Amino acid sequence: ETVSVIKDGSPILRDMAFSLDRNFLYVMSERQVTQVPIESCEQYGTCGECLSSGDPHCGWCVLHNICSRRNRCERADEPYRFAASIDCCVKVIAHPDSIAVSAHSVPLLLEVNNVPDLSAGITCSFGQQAQAEGHVNGNRVMCLSPAGKEVPRIPEGQDWASVELRLNSNETGQTVASTEVKFYNCSTHKMCLSCVNSTFRCHWCKYRNLCTHDPSSCSFQEGRVNASEDCPQLLNSGEILLPAGEVRPITLRARNLPQPQSGQRGYECVLHIQGVSHRVTALRFNSSSVQCQNSSYLYEGMRISELPVDFSVVWNGNFIIDNPENIQVHLYKCAAQRDSCGMCLKADRKFQCGWCSGEGRCTLRHHCPLINPYTTRWLNLSSKSVKCTNPRITEVTPVAGPPEGGTRVTIYGTNLGLTFSDMVDNVEVAGVRCAPVEDGYIIAEQIVCEMAEAPAESRPGPVQLCVGECKPELKTRSSQLYSFVTPTVTGLSPSRGPESGGTKVTIMGENLGAGSSVNVQFG
Repeated sequence: ETVSVIKDGSPILRDMAFSLDRNFLYVMSERQVTQVPIESCEQYGTCGECLSSGDPHCGWCVLHNICSRRNRCERADEPYRFAASIDCCVKVIAHPDSIAVSAHSVPLLLEVNNVPDLSAGITCSFGQQAQAEGHVNGNRVMCLSPAGKEVPRIPEGQDWASVELRLNSNETGQTVASTEVKFYNCSTHKMCLSCVNSTFRCHWCKYRNLCTHDPSSCSFQEGRVNASEDCPQLLNSGEILLPAGEVRPITLRARNLPQPQSGQRGYECVLHIQGVSHRVTALRFNSSSVQCQNSSYLYEGMRISELPVDFSVVWNGNFIIDNPENIQVHLYKCAAQRDSCGMCLKADRKFQCGWCSGEGRCTLRHHCPLINPYTTRWLNLSSKSVKCTNPRITEVTPVAGPPEGGTRVTIYGTNLGLTFSDMVDNVEVAGVRCAPVEDGYIIAEQIVCEMAEAPAESRPGPVQLCVGECKPELKTRSSQLYSFVTPTVTGLSPSRGPESGGTKVTIMGENLGAGSSVNVQFG
């Protein structure tokens, strides 16, 4: 502890002296004498703070609930009235240490250690509630929990609230000890798993769909559940994929599904699609399987190819089955964001989408009309040597480069092959071979190739490519022309600079941006 005693900040002299009663120390500087108490025990508010302060003059006066010198604590020589070490602080253990809010006037047995004789009496006080007399038996005190309106309110979103229980001495009117007691409310849990996994003694009544602290209010016949593995719950059945607009059932694995009792409604599936709830009748096969009956589901927009949808299984109207793995239904549209053959066949195979060449759209197989009973226009990646016809180039960059080669040209378009091997040895830029680079290839959308050296007097020309074979329906050429240019420098500014470097130089010339990269060296 540091105490400021000299107001003007001047140095303290070595000459110090105690007062005659040894309660003060006189401290001097050249211009000032200050009387300083040898202790300030009263600054410590708890037994722990008092006895961990390291001040040898201080101890805890138990029944007066204050940190003081021994000679200021009434009857300090009697057992446990004055604590001089932290191990001697009063300790309280409550049995039970948590109480249901619906259980009124519950007896709490408090074991109070390191306390003096409490025969003068103890009163119990919960939070800000009025005090009530406690029943003392040696170092044990019996208190009754609050009843009725005095039960503390639990904050929104919590299932418990903590309240300080204080034991006050009738002899001194001061707090002897305190402990925390938790008041909990099982009924805030609306699902079985959260109920039985609560830190408190909660039980789930599955046929009444409620959580209670009182096991006697939920009999075995009413489906009392005390463990997670016994809760009704959905199990992971793999990814659930549903094409939008297709009539299909949804079959789910589950555990401990209750059989609705007389007067109770059956099962339903509830899907929340773009803010709208859709309820579909469901069939419980047994305790481990349920099926949402045939139905179709739609969502708006063609910019979303796949839409994860929150999903729940309910029974008796609003009794929700736990979904611990957050199983969702994934609605999808083959045609969304897939307006070309290449983009369609690039879709994940799990969607079972294919390109209907007769109608020019991405769809499921059964929506693509047959040419005849034995021939289909529907293409997908499981077909042998499948290729998308009518490739198209939409952009080429850069459109100029040096004839020495090495420029990397990026080609954007549609239907630009389904594998990198489709493009190998099949790209020419202005009549010069351009070798595709595998790292730059994006299926159907992008090709990056590296220019070979151009022959002398090569002229500007388009990009030409074939997808696999150079058949007419698999060939295309760009509308942009690629030119061979030689960069030339016409001037520098400044033309001189220090050898140490750091000078910014502006280079002037022609075709300085040609090619895919620029390197500058001086000297």
